Amino acid sequence: MRSMKLVPLVCALVALFTGCALFAPRVDEVALGEQLSSAERALEDGHESLAREELERLLPELPAGALSERAARLERALAARELEPFEASFSELRAALNAGDDALAQRILSRVLALGPRGAALQRAEGFRNIVDGRASAAALDLAIEVEPGAAAGEYRVFLAVRQALGEPVRIRCPGSALDYTCIGISEAGIENRTKRRILTDALAELDLESGAPRRVALATFELPSRGLIAVRAQWELDSLGGTVTRGGRELPANQLVTRSAQVERLDPRLPKAPVEPAELAAYLERGAPAIAALLERAVRIEGAQRARALDLATPRLLAATDGELDHWAPALRWLAELRQPPTSAGGWRQWLQERAALKSKPARPTLDLPLR
Repeated sequence: MRSMKLVPLVCALVALFTGCALFAPRVDEVALGEQLSSAERALEDGHESLAREELERLLPELPAGALSERAARLERALAARELEPFEASFSELRAALNAGDDALAQRILSRVLALGPRGAALQRAEGFRNIVDGRASAAALDLAIEVEPGAAAGEYRVFLAVRQALGEPVRIRCPGSALDYTCIGISEAGIENRTKRRILTDALAELDLESGAPRRVALATFELPSRGLIAVRAQWELDSLGGTVTRGGRELPANQLVTRSAQVERLDPRLPKAPVEPAELAAYLERGAPAIAALLERAVRIEGAQRARALDLATPRLLAATDGELDHWAPALRWLAELRQPPTSAGGWRQWLQERAALKSKPARPTLDLPLR
């Protein structure tokens, strides 16, 4: 019985709400259609600014249906008209960015903005502006890997040092960073021990920087192997994926964060401390370098800045060597060349040495005095 008494009440409520819906104000589609026609006529008459103003007033009010489809067609036509005078400049700007010529991109962008783009052209110009400003902001960041000895022998602590000089606070958001560690050890017999590791890090996930105030973030601790090795070389690199730099209330893309790598070398303490001159290595090769241990002792004691010179002096003898000699001397070549993917055969080393010599023999291109534009 109680449920039957509720039926009239429910019906009354339904009628009440239905009546409210019937008497609710409806969008005046006729008036909106006339306004849309006015925007279309403005575009036909060449008044793009007026058409853009009327269209932007209309868009929030248009219901779904025919009017919305008309507005979308008008938007496409208007955007094409707004973009047309700037298409050539936008193509030049895109090419400059792809080529990494940020200075040229900035000049082209300044020229575009000075012409007062509107609507779709202004939106595209602002998109390019974000990229240009993002690159400039990323370039102003000074990031470097730093390494210092740890408490135990052979232990090294790795840090990320960051500094910025943009004159205002900056926030870096780059969540996808990884620390790449490569270690190469070599025995007196020429046997190599290679180790590679990748460690994910949140060092740049959200980092706030004051202008001129350096930050140092601990990354990891490593122990370099030494048993049975006459030399060990370790290198650390930070691989940063796309992120953002926020400054002045603007969040800018920062897809080119460059971090200087760091390298550490450990030599067997039983080796003489004094460095070897490049000419001494070349002279030993001229004598046939019969002992690989003696050759490696000389190679690992050549200072990093002198290794290219050592290769220059040794190249004539190396190119005249037999395949057997090159295979025998390859461990020393790998240490001096510091290649990510060194040749694996005597023929490969011969080709690499020839290409290197040919590249160094090419005359430098003269500096041209070009007129200023």
